Amino acid sequence: MAWLGASRGGTGIGGPIVSLADPVAHQARTNRIWGSKMILNIRRPDDFHVHLRDGEMLRKVVNHTSKHFERALVMPNVPPIDTGPQASDLRNRISKCSEFEFQPLMTIRLTERTTPATIHEAKEHGVVAAKVYPQGVTTGSHGGVTVEQLRGLGDTFAAMEQSGMVLCWHGELPGPGWLTAEQRMLPEMHRVVDGFPKLRQVMEHISTREGVEWVRSCPDTVAGTITVHHLYLTLDDLGGRGRWGGGGQLHPHYFYSPIAKFDEDREILLRAALEPTGKFFLGTDSAPHPTAAKFNVDAGCCAAGVFSSPVAMAALASRFDAEEALDRLEDFTSVNGAKFYGLPLNEGRMELAREPWVVPRMIEGMTPFLAGEELPWRVL
Repeated sequence: MAWLGASRGGTGIGGPIVSLADPVAHQARTNRIWGSKMILNIRRPDDFHVHLRDGEMLRKVVNHTSKHFERALVMPNVPPIDTGPQASDLRNRISKCSEFEFQPLMTIRLTERTTPATIHEAKEHGVVAAKVYPQGVTTGSHGGVTVEQLRGLGDTFAAMEQSGMVLCWHGELPGPGWLTAEQRMLPEMHRVVDGFPKLRQVMEHISTREGVEWVRSCPDTVAGTITVHHLYLTLDDLGGRGRWGGGGQLHPHYFYSPIAKFDEDREILLRAALEPTGKFFLGTDSAPHPTAAKFNVDAGCCAAGVFSSPVAMAALASRFDAEEALDRLEDFTSVNGAKFYGLPLNEGRMELAREPWVVPRMIEGMTPFLAGEELPWRVL
């Protein structure tokens, strides 16, 4: 894979590396040389999809998000967060654990018990989004909704539309057909788009060509998040036959939901991340598990999730640089999502350097994404 170690000059698609958010002032800061290294200076990014867990796990992982991201949309499945007060309590625990200035953006799960009153109460507690988890599609989704229950949430969707709360989708249909679950969920999602035209909706962690094309075809009230791992991996990597997972053995640390798909899907996801429409933005879906618990040999099962927060920005800079598209990185990580959620752009800055960095093999008892791999970029 030549793109991993590619060393590019200070140009991107169409010319010098310039942030579209601040084109004149930003150019000088972005493309500068420090010794033999190129330094990239971008607006501090946001992560619009992260799992921070709770208790001891929260204390171990939160700083790997708050160190790199100004804000993060905290998913409500583990621990289950169904109400505004529960979200407020978790937000307080997150803030107490973080050593860095950081704003957790809170969400609640949509269940069959979620009512318009639940939505209004959550809004009063500062909740910005509610998440659809179809039952049985991922970790902690047992308390989610069936398709039949989903179709009965019209009053709840109307309350969200009225209050300005965003609807986030885990866009996979339960049941057989793992590789087509995302495509089969699209009609259910479109039913809500048609029925509630002012409701802002996000298709999370898109993994297929069809998912990208659906978001593109929808009005501007619909956007999509893209993970780092879906920009890197395919099924071959999970199965031990790809660039990142060799040896012919299953790679449990590359197992997540939605599962990696095919080369064609990865390529169109990359094109979507680079495009200037503003409809796609970063949601890492970093979902840590202790390495000892990730793969349970005795039970013969593997937990879905990739711990990508510590490596996300270095991996993205490496991926965008290989496409000669560093000028697109800031919009994808720091601008598009904030604008869609109606948030002010971050004023802080992040610097990354083009110099080799080996991802640690273990962090706090967890195996990070791309553990042991050398990347051409690192966060300063």
